[in-house]
Amino acid sequence: MLQTLDGLRVERLSGGAFGFSADVRRFPDQHVSVVVLGNSGDLDAGTLCESVARAVLAKELGNAKRDPGIQLSSEARARFGRIWKDARGQVWVVTPKPDCFVIATLGDIKLELVAESEERLVARDAQLPFAVELEDGRLDVRYSDGSSERLEAVPFPPRDLPPLEDYAGEYTNAELGATLRLEARAGQLALVQHDPLLTIPPFLGLAPDLFLCDKGAQLDFSRDSAHRVGGLTITANRSGALRFVRKN
Repeated sequence: MLQTLDGLRVERLSGGAFGFSADVRRFPDQHVSVVVLGNSGDLDAGTLCESVARAVLAKELGNAKRDPGIQLSSEARARFGRIWKDARGQVWVVTPKPDCFVIATLGDIKLELVAESEERLVARDAQLPFAVELEDGRLDVRYSDGSSERLEAVPFPPRDLPPLEDYAGEYTNAELGATLRLEARAGQLALVQHDPLLTIPPFLGLAPDLFLCDKGAQLDFSRDSAHRVGGLTITANRSGALRFVRKN
């Protein structure tokens, strides 16, 4: 990821799962790299890496200023801060924070945004331009190469969701030799796991046939000609879309 830290250019790689966490930040103009490797999934490697970088580069960062953006009304903030979906069906989440917004997807996009106007947010810590604009209740994403895509709002809390029992059952992927079992539990859809390396929290229904969990996994269900659930596609971070067929 190409970012900035208080105006300093950063080349960053971060990640973690299954009991480890890591964050690497290279400051090419200062010839400084900070590497944090942790053997604990609970370690906040990103915060630790940034703290070390700030200590090492205190002089350089002390002269930099962050763009605070303009202050928006509560109504204007609420229009941005919600769940969105792109044409591919991927979910985007824009979360209002006290001094900024955070936009995140299941892919590599996770950026802080500040308000440039009541209709436009711009990335604060990105080397390349990135912005989102509200237009007719939709959100237009503007990339650095001049391209754009339009996001549709996902109503939340969701309404008129099918019964969870419609989705419960076993799903298989023959190519992977894998089977997923889903159960309806306490108003959410749970993935049955035996001795998991990484515990997956329950999935929350966002719309008919669309579920999301806060570990960064999305389930999209498909239906047959009789409108019965016949399969699902799971998207988790950078693994891409994996297709599973429901067992009879």
